[in-house]
Amino acid sequence: DSRLGERVSIEPQHPCRVCEFCRSGRYNLCPRIEFYATPPIDGAFAEYVAIQQDFAYAVPATVSDDAAALMEPLSVAIA
Repeated sequence: DSRLGERVSIEPQHPCRVCEFCRSGRYNLCPRIEFYATPPIDGAFAEYVAIQQDFAYAVPATVSDDAAALMEPLSVAIA
């Protein structure tokens, strides 16, 4: 199932997926999680970015690119 080229908003992280937190669905607590734009990981200011598909969420055509880019920061503020 390829999602290449799909317009998405992302959760900019990469958890280890093997620790007790990841295995229990609490990947946000992973002690080895890596975030885009947090040293030593480069950011994602690019037209295209590779990310694990379960951290990429389809963006409806009714949502602008500018609004889609703010979905992740908005989710942090809401949480």
